[in-house]
Amino acid sequence: MRTLIENGHIKDSGWKDRLSTFLERKRISTAAEVLYSYVGVIDQEKVHQIVAEVENILLDSEMPKGKVKKTFNILLEGLQNMAIHSADIQGDHIVGLSVSELDGDILIRIIGLTRPQTLLKVKEAVAKLNAMERTELKAHYLDVMENGELSAKGGAGLGLITMVLKSADGMVIESQVEKDDLCILSQSLRV
Repeated sequence: MRTLIENGHIKDSGWKDRLSTFLERKRISTAAEVLYSYVGVIDQEKVHQIVAEVENILLDSEMPKGKVKKTFNILLEGLQNMAIHSADIQGDHIVGLSVSELDGDILIRIIGLTRPQTLLKVKEAVAKLNAMERTELKAHYLDVMENGELSAKGGAGLGLITMVLKSADGMVIESQVEKDDLCILSQSLRV
């Protein structure tokens, strides 16, 4: 079965279900308590809404303020990246998100749809970032901030750098090949 493409947009209503299923399988594989979950259309307004809702949930649960602030930064960068860079489905970008708590740690999983070539770039960039020492990562962030080249969509990679920098132990990238030259990209981080 092929996905129809109309005016450059992928036309297929089944993607939300696929993302939900992927997110649920990953949730079952941990013993973490889900604090927040979302699968749906993402735009800048929704990014801010989700980040505010998660922040309030964490504050209400008396999570340490440092963890809340790092979670806020990771979610803001990760969701904005998905809102801008994920595959366009019927004119929208669809994202999945799970924020969980396990033994005092916050587990974040952000998923979206992407093309294989974009997935490869993200995997390569994250592998380099994960290999850096904390001081090297901070210096890299400052260098990209001052001298980084912006892409056509405005990014210079600062979002990924920020996410890795704010996480406890880097980012885990997983993927699942889907149909029609699309992949599910999963970014997992722990705070």
